[in-house]
Amino acid sequence: MNEVQSKMVSAVRDQVELFRRQIAGIERASGADLRHFLRVARARLKEIEDKFLASDALAEPRDDAAMARWLGESLPMMMAVRGDITKAAIIFRDHGPNARLIP
Repeated sequence: MNEVQSKMVSAVRDQVELFRRQIAGIERASGADLRHFLRVARARLKEIEDKFLASDALAEPRDDAAMARWLGESLPMMMAVRGDITKAAIIFRDHGPNARLIP
């Protein structure tokens, strides 16, 4: 992996870490329903790590364009995680930490 690819991987890794910190912050201050709601976001982050950031996946030979396309496939999942975090933060803000979510 060259320097350009390392920077691309670092950007994805940094975003995953940021989302994990945001989720942890909401979970520390919230009740069981919001923690349960964020379980899907945590699972998506785990899937991103397993599919895109695992050492065996990164070891596959790719040129810069192929690496960018491949890591770009993680963007829809990242957008979904961001949406889940935003929804949880809005629920927390509007209804308090012990908000009851009705499925």
